[in-house]
Amino acid sequence: MFGKRLKRKKREALTQVEDIYRSLPVDVQEYSFFTRSSHPQVWDEIDRQSLEDRVLSSCEEHQIGMPFSFVQDAQYSLKVDDYRKAIYIVVGESDFDFSKMVHYEDWINPSQLE
Repeated sequence: MFGKRLKRKKREALTQVEDIYRSLPVDVQEYSFFTRSSHPQVWDEIDRQSLEDRVLSSCEEHQIGMPFSFVQDAQYSLKVDDYRKAIYIVVGESDFDFSKMVHYEDWINPSQLE
């Protein structure tokens, strides 16, 4: 039962991501992918597979002290920036404020943001 439910949730999550890819004005391979880095305000570049793996892993919640996982809908926020050809993901938050994050280059040279 657990395995079937988890597979279904992961399939649904991957379908959501693939729908986003299909909605892009150009091929998804032209985009870069980013997620939160260890720095609280800077994006870290990842590859497409890592983005998808993060989405899939968000379907399973592990709690300390519990001998099992909980199955849930994928928990992530995703933003597409067609101008920059970038896709951003934050796992574990469904309403993340993307405005508080910048690219490393912009963080070290804030005058570029103006």
